[in-house]
Amino acid sequence: MMGWKEYIEHQVAQGVFGDDAAFAENDPRVIREFLSLLKNENPNEPDVEIDVLADRFGFYFDPADVGRDGANIASSSHLIDVNLNVTHAEFIRALPAIREQRTKPILTDTFSFSDGYGAGGEKHDGLIWLNSPVATLDQPFEPFVESLTSERRKKYRRSINDFEKTSLKFELSDRGLNDNEIDFIRVNQKKKWGDEADYAFRQTLWAVAVQRVRPKQALVMRVMDGDKMAFVQTMIVKGEAVYCQSIAKDEENFFSGLAAYTDFECIKALCGKSGYAIFDPSCRCSLEDPESIGIAKRATVNKNCLKPLLAIGKLPGELQAIIDGGHIQGKEA
Repeated sequence: MMGWKEYIEHQVAQGVFGDDAAFAENDPRVIREFLSLLKNENPNEPDVEIDVLADRFGFYFDPADVGRDGANIASSSHLIDVNLNVTHAEFIRALPAIREQRTKPILTDTFSFSDGYGAGGEKHDGLIWLNSPVATLDQPFEPFVESLTSERRKKYRRSINDFEKTSLKFELSDRGLNDNEIDFIRVNQKKKWGDEADYAFRQTLWAVAVQRVRPKQALVMRVMDGDKMAFVQTMIVKGEAVYCQSIAKDEENFFSGLAAYTDFECIKALCGKSGYAIFDPSCRCSLEDPESIGIAKRATVNKNCLKPLLAIGKLPGELQAIIDGGHIQGKEA
């Protein structure tokens, strides 16, 4: 069992972490910046206990992830689809050792490999697959809209009529969040989530850490109502994919459907731009996420994507039934 400092050093020694890693979650500088931000936010934040299995895979229970039924992959609580920085084949070879060495149940969020998400749907003991569709960016915006299902096209066009009547302005840029904007997120997430706001705010802190260390791998969509912020969405760039990292809105003003419409505005700004192929609305990351999460976050999707998660050991009733069934979970695009 290791704390964060020892774990980072271990992963650097194993070649999993490095300043030149492709993705921010494997850059020790970003992780240390995030931990510094977290400590400033929560001076009494306890260190974690990370169980390293098969020499290079860290699993932990994040203190903020209350009520979790199995250990998650280290860092998964505050970012989307943590990249293990090993190939799919390397992970499959390591699975027997992970199963043998673990001492507690494992139930992770979705994750990725250095070569993608692996062979979706393949059968391996402990590997569960989730449908988590994405949106394509390798075409102009109008053809993208036409590629959506009829229901999604109609919803989008109704939204245009609704939001054209407002004074909202949308701006996507690589300009990092300033202190006032971070405070806007902090205050409004507290209003929305109450005692659970700390867990949500960590996702913004991760975006800030990436912005400060790897500014080219972070984007922000700001939605302004006049001179007042109405909504803000942070995104992380991983290769040619743009992942929605965190969102917050002015909880005193209600704009129905703004989260989904903002995704469309993000896609409009990114469509056809060199270097971007996928927009991932991050609509479902765990077995415990409800199907209803798809109503808003899947408004933009037009491409199927299967993502893996790991479930090993005895888990509570309904979860165990899903795991034993071995079926692909969730809906396709």
